[in-house]
Amino acid sequence: MAIRRALFFTTSERYINIVLTLLTTVILSRLLGPAEMGVTVLGSSFLAIAEMIRELSVNNYLVQHKELTLDKTRSAFTITFLISLVVSLLVFALAGAVADFYEVAGLKNYLHVVAFSFLLGPFVAPTNALLRRDMRFGATTFAGLASAIIGAVVAVWLAWQGFSYMSFAWSSLASAVSLAALTVYFRPDFSIFRPSLSSWRSVVAFGATDTASNILYVIGHDLPYLIFGRMLNAEAVGLFQRATMLSYLPSRILFSGIAPITLPLLSDLARKGEDLRKTLFSILDYVTVLQWPALALLALFAHPVVLVLLGERWMATVPIVQILSVARLVSLPTGLVNSVLIATGSVRRSLMVNAVSVPITVAVMSLAAAHGLEAVALSMLITIPFYLVVSLFYVRMVIPFGWRELANAVGGNVIVTMTTIIGPVLVMAVEGQGFAVPVPIAIGCLAIAVGGWLLGLSLVQHPLLGELRRASDAAADVISAWRMKRQQSKT
Repeated sequence: MAIRRALFFTTSERYINIVLTLLTTVILSRLLGPAEMGVTVLGSSFLAIAEMIRELSVNNYLVQHKELTLDKTRSAFTITFLISLVVSLLVFALAGAVADFYEVAGLKNYLHVVAFSFLLGPFVAPTNALLRRDMRFGATTFAGLASAIIGAVVAVWLAWQGFSYMSFAWSSLASAVSLAALTVYFRPDFSIFRPSLSSWRSVVAFGATDTASNILYVIGHDLPYLIFGRMLNAEAVGLFQRATMLSYLPSRILFSGIAPITLPLLSDLARKGEDLRKTLFSILDYVTVLQWPALALLALFAHPVVLVLLGERWMATVPIVQILSVARLVSLPTGLVNSVLIATGSVRRSLMVNAVSVPITVAVMSLAAAHGLEAVALSMLITIPFYLVVSLFYVRMVIPFGWRELANAVGGNVIVTMTTIIGPVLVMAVEGQGFAVPVPIAIGCLAIAVGGWLLGLSLVQHPLLGELRRASDAAADVISAWRMKRQQSKT
């Protein structure tokens, strides 16, 4: 029940966040063009590494630590604050040079504004981590939602007023201010903000390794945008970022609620000495039975999805979305491998996963960039499977399992994927327009796909069927109780 309650709160937050993101994407994609979006992507990619250094993995340290004391919490805050101050000053000072390097003058102002939001991070990270450690996901959900809504409203309003890419910078600052205020409101323990370095060795020993791992991951994720900005132009950066965002959409929609509780859950099980293999297989089973069909459908219907969400001037992203969707069929939800390794006390192995895979990924994508964006997308048919193999290699060191066991855990989901897409494929064949499926027909195909997916679940007797039945029964009970109460009020 504790896990289901946590899932309810985190899923509610993430799904509402996804809806907000989709709404703002629909609006802003029609207010801003690829070149303007490219400026924000360049700025965000440059700041992503700075953000990893600034945070020093305080969240993971405070959630995972077995014997957490007030001195360790204070030390975590103090170190994070000092690093944040230095990073903010460096970003502010280097903004002009970065803008000159990419020959994008507006990038300087963008970086200046966002640099201020870094100073608020130290007041959010430890408080939020302690709320998560105590499984108080209701508080973190409300704070996260409120700050996201504020950021979305500010971004849309400023873009409407003609602030162009700067609307993202100011919305980022507004969101950071509101998140800091609300997080402290829900856990008003100001004693943790008292400067102390008494346990700095413990914080740095964990944080340095985990941060190095995170920096490598961010480099693999964001460095390609910086390369595109130099080798191609800001418009190419904007196009590829939007295509990447859409290819991540199934994973975000399906697993956003799981991500925030994965590390606390696995850490709690590890502290109790429980066998994590069963939990890992269960996660992978639920992940693939949802992710594989969703990505297959996105590859089929990328054209209508781009048309609805981004608009006609973004249609160049369609082939890129299709290629990335196929490549991500063998990807894992963001953070799952990192959570497994950190929860088992193997933070160094988490570093090794990225140390091995990221250089290969960056090298392959950099070579492909000389041949255009579609070539970069095709290169991910190599880099994503490579990352999967490396990840599972290190996970097996802490949670031993056989490859046949893994295949048995997720193999049935291949059948579910096939039953999901066979109906839409037949409709597309009859329609005869290839991938350029009209939106109404795509909606009809989605309904057919849901029926095929449920049929697949029934054929393989997937445990998700039981969860769906319980959810259906619970919804029926709520409706029945509401109707009874309504009748009683009438009488």
